[in-house]
Parts: sequence; structure tokens; C-alpha cells
Amino acid sequence: YEEVINSMEMRNAPLIKRVNIIRQLMNKSTNLEKKMKYTHRLEEYIKICKEKGIEWLDNENPLYYLEYVVHRHYAILYIAEDKLPEALKHLKKAEEYIREHEMYSYSSELQTIYGAYYKQSKQYNRALAVYDSLLPVWRERRTMQGYLEMLQDKADVLFESGIWASTGIRAVCGSIRRRLSSWGSRLRPALSGLIRSWRK
Repeated sequence: YEEVINSMEMRNAPLIKRVNIIRQLMNKSTNLEKKMKYTHRLEEYIKICKEKGIEWLDNENPLYYLEYVVHRHYAILYIAEDKLPEALKHLKKAEEYIREHEMYSYSSELQTIYGAYYKQSKQYNRALAVYDSLLPVWRERRTMQGYLEMLQDKADVLFESGIWASTGIRAVCGSIRRRLSSWGSRLRPALSGLIRSWRK
């Protein structure tokens, strides 16, 4: 993809094609430095669109959504780099785009990133409040992976904050057990092992 995007830029390929490729690069790369580079490049494409007066790249890609994507990615990357003031700045900008353009379907996504921000900044009570508010959302969507990841995040916060042996962790373990029956016997060994590892 890296060679493809470079070739497209040399040929001055349509922006929508370049945007699609750069977003794939942003999502697939596991290297933080490269992810930052690709996010910056998407930001540059947005600037080009604004200079040309382009508000929609196609029927499904308004420019304001791509601006939200840029701020979302910057927030995630800065949290990973422990650059929390920068992360918060981009979280607030992403939140502005959600409100201004009524993109409320992305609210849970952004709240998940806020949870990671609070966890990284050791604002444990706020992190737990976010996770407690999101767990029912994942449960209602019947998204097993998202639900388990959220439980893991909550367990991490309980451990880091020193509440490990309190009723909080017992509640998390109990929540997993309640899901075992609905997710089937093939998941029981893995999830039961996860509970045991949390209690050590």
C-alpha cells in the first residue's frame, strides 16, 4: 500500500482513492510512528480539499467525518505515546464534530477512547464510570469481542487502582459468568481461565 499511495500521489490520482488507501494504511499498520505519519497525511489531504472547496469526497464521505477520523486517530496515538495533553485536545475536537454534525452513532466509539485516556492519566474513577456506561451498550449489540475487551479494560483499572480485592472485581467476574451461558460451551474454558488469571 505504501508504494501504491506514493504512485497515486505522483500521478495526482483522485483524492477519494488516496484517502481510501491512506485509511487502510492507518488501520493496518502496527507501528506507531507510521500510524502517525499516515494520520498526518490524511490531515494534509483534508487541507487540500478545503483549499479546493470540496465538502464531500463522495456520497458516503463528507469532509467533516474525515476530520473526525483524524482527531480520533491522533487521540489514540497520543494516548499510546503518553502525551496526554495532546490526546485530550484531539478528543475534545472529535467530540465537537460529533455534536456539530450529529454523528451520535460514533459516541460510544469516542467514549471508549476517553476511557483509555482516563486510564492512562490515572483518573480511575472516571475510567470506571465510562466502562460501566459502555458495557450495557456492547451487551445490547451482542458484540462478544467488544464486551470482553471492555471487561478486560475495567479489570485493568480495578487492578491498577488497588481495588483488585474489593467487590468491584467480584462483580466483573460475576458478569463474565453470566455471559458464559449465552455464549456457549466452547467459550467456557477461555473465559474461565481469564477469571482465574484476574484473581491471582
